[in-house]
Amino acid sequence: MLKALLVLSLASILFAELKTHKLHSKLSLPIVQGKIKFLDVKEVVFKKNFYELSGIEYDNGRLYGISDKGYIYYMSINIENDRIKSLSLDKTVKLKQGNIKGKIDSEGIILRDDYFYLSFERDPKIGKYSLNGKHIKTQKIDKELKKINNYRGENKGLESIAHSKKYGIITAPEVPLKSTIEYMHALYSKNDTWYFPYKAPLSSMAFMSKNKLLMIQRKYNKETFDAKVYLTQVNLKKCVFGVCRSKILATLQTKDGWNIDNFEGLTQIDKTRFLMISDNNDNPKQKTLLVLFEVLD
Repeated sequence: MLKALLVLSLASILFAELKTHKLHSKLSLPIVQGKIKFLDVKEVVFKKNFYELSGIEYDNGRLYGISDKGYIYYMSINIENDRIKSLSLDKTVKLKQGNIKGKIDSEGIILRDDYFYLSFERDPKIGKYSLNGKHIKTQKIDKELKKINNYRGENKGLESIAHSKKYGIITAPEVPLKSTIEYMHALYSKNDTWYFPYKAPLSSMAFMSKNKLLMIQRKYNKETFDAKVYLTQVNLKKCVFGVCRSKILATLQTKDGWNIDNFEGLTQIDKTRFLMISDNNDNPKQKTLLVLFEVLD
């Protein structure tokens, strides 16, 4: 089915303008910060609606993006010699409303066995969707995650999602629930919960190995455009009383010269390299930045 959906006419493909973006005001790429080596960064511009990317998923040269507004973007990406050479928008799919209450606010995306699994924020849930955006079923999640009143705000719901064969689907609120400790993030699978220290709201996560997750924790001010990003590693196998070993691999701050935006999407492309993307909040003063980096740790 996936192959059938990707048989597209050339006329339907839109190629992005990949603008050069200087990630740091004083440094040139590649840049090593902590345990992260930043290889390339591009500002992505398409000549049609393409905005508010809150999650991405890479699979064999394809890049799938989910918009806050409920659009799934099918893209092709070409990476050569640690550079993002091209990005095309091949197909756009609008989610069918299904059992989503009120406004769609889709945030995280993973692709498994020709199905998308999406996390939602204002109506917190994990949904299974067909490749053409049809809702199939709602996944079982921890009961504490089901009610928006348990969250610290209606826009603080299930921002991120990840999957592995060992742990299954894992999701997390952007900030700790009202009933949990404020200074500890919680990660939830169907049957387990793990904790690690809170530094900033959690916007995305992806497995980097069998037991280790890579996280984006970020603060972003929509008025001043000040940002602070922590790239954090969490080891689900090294936990004591549910609190897992974690370490910050890199810290990026606008006040230190980093030209960063509201990073919300993260995906692994091979053993050590990742892509992350920023949500421009449909604001002409913000950018959709696509960053290629390598984990050195």
